[in-house]
Amino acid sequence: MSLPCFYSVSAINYKNQFCSVCPRQSDHLSYEYLPTKIFNDSGFVNLRNKLQQGVWPSGCDLCEEMERESNHSMRFDYPYPSDDYAVNGLVHNKGLRHVEFRFSNACNMSCLHCSSVFSSEWERKLKAYKPDEDDYKYDLRQLLNTEHKTSADEKLKIKLTPSMIKEICEDLMNFENLSYVDVTGGEPLYQKHFFVFLENIVNHPNVKNMKLKFHTNFNTDFDPKNLCLYLKEFDRVKMTISIDAGKNIYQYFRDGDWNVLKNNISKFREYDKRTKIFATCTTSAFQMLDIYDIFESLLTLDVDEIRSSIVQTPKYINPRVVKLYYESTIMNEIDKTFTLDLTPSAHHALTTIKEYFTNSRYDADNYMAFLSYIDKVDRLFGKNFNDFYNIKLYKPEHLYQK
Repeated sequence: MSLPCFYSVSAINYKNQFCSVCPRQSDHLSYEYLPTKIFNDSGFVNLRNKLQQGVWPSGCDLCEEMERESNHSMRFDYPYPSDDYAVNGLVHNKGLRHVEFRFSNACNMSCLHCSSVFSSEWERKLKAYKPDEDDYKYDLRQLLNTEHKTSADEKLKIKLTPSMIKEICEDLMNFENLSYVDVTGGEPLYQKHFFVFLENIVNHPNVKNMKLKFHTNFNTDFDPKNLCLYLKEFDRVKMTISIDAGKNIYQYFRDGDWNVLKNNISKFREYDKRTKIFATCTTSAFQMLDIYDIFESLLTLDVDEIRSSIVQTPKYINPRVVKLYYESTIMNEIDKTFTLDLTPSAHHALTTIKEYFTNSRYDADNYMAFLSYIDKVDRLFGKNFNDFYNIKLYKPEHLYQK
């Protein structure tokens, strides 16, 4: 039985000086940067053929894991376009429908689920950091500088230049059915690259039928009026704001200012009421320990939908690590959160979190890694977990002795 995946036949994802088909596919499928050279590069063709044969390719393990646990994964995001194949894994130009960009890792935040690959602030803070025995013992990948990399020595780095972005936009004119463009970071609104991209992609012949989606923390300085002038050129625009916290832990987890976030949303809405704004709660162990305040806070924002996603990696912040010692406390908080005046999307987001947490298996070894990670990032970032959380973390001595 084949494994039909929309992204495998319809998408290009720009990563660390290489390209793949989607954000979760981790293999280096192409090192070209022009879409016409990437789309039928050998790595793309080989991946398509494996999926056609019903074999999970390497680098697709996150979707494979999600389907084992929830019967759903990212490959079902869009309907599978079965008529786009030419032959033997090749796809004709009309088949390209979706392009995702990461222009740079420049970002004004250092969120606790992120890494140096996607955050220049993480990169800056790790320059003087020397990993110790516990970092290696618990494989604290963010501190070892190996998260989202094949090794700590990997030199690949997101760095599409403005001139390359202009070339890519020109080359995309060859793909007349391009209809989904997704931009993430780093932080797009913190980068001039994003505005170079907008200035050029609006010349695409299919722009009036194109859906633009971009991911942002919306917690930096930008000109909302100028941004909206570009956004109105697209058929539809979806802006996903990675919020991932409520007012209690926002400063701790995302290193941002909750009031700046609220004010930026309000200013944007003065110029643009058409763009759909999705507030996302990327849910790790940190969020599970403050779930009620997160949803209560999200409900105060002028957004169209509230969504959730689960942090699968690094494993030491996966929600399952807090299950044994805090399951009853967290489940009580989740049930309390359901008593809020939830919107339908918020209800669905919370249900997704509850189902994953309920069905997940406790991970004892990575609970200890979670404790070690908190201790390390508190010192590295000059923060204190106990200043933001009411819950006190249990430190089981028998696990320390493993």
